[in-house]
Amino acid sequence: MPLEAVPLNGVGDRAAWQKDLHEIIAERNDVLCDVTAVAEMSDFVNSSDDFLEAHLGSLCAKVLGASP
Repeated sequence: MPLEAVPLNGVGDRAAWQKDLHEIIAERNDVLCDVTAVAEMSDFVNSSDDFLEAHLGSLCAKVLGASP
């Protein structure tokens, strides 16, 4: 079953946010960053989609920025 993903600007060359899985998939050159938040929603201080998208996107941006 395909899941909807929306483009995420400012993270790598291409990136997408998949809200149902709380996942960012991004790439820069030949490096892939795939980050998923796995926990109970009550484990998060802020579990809003906007918060998770921003923080996971920031993590991928750091990983991709640090890659050679």
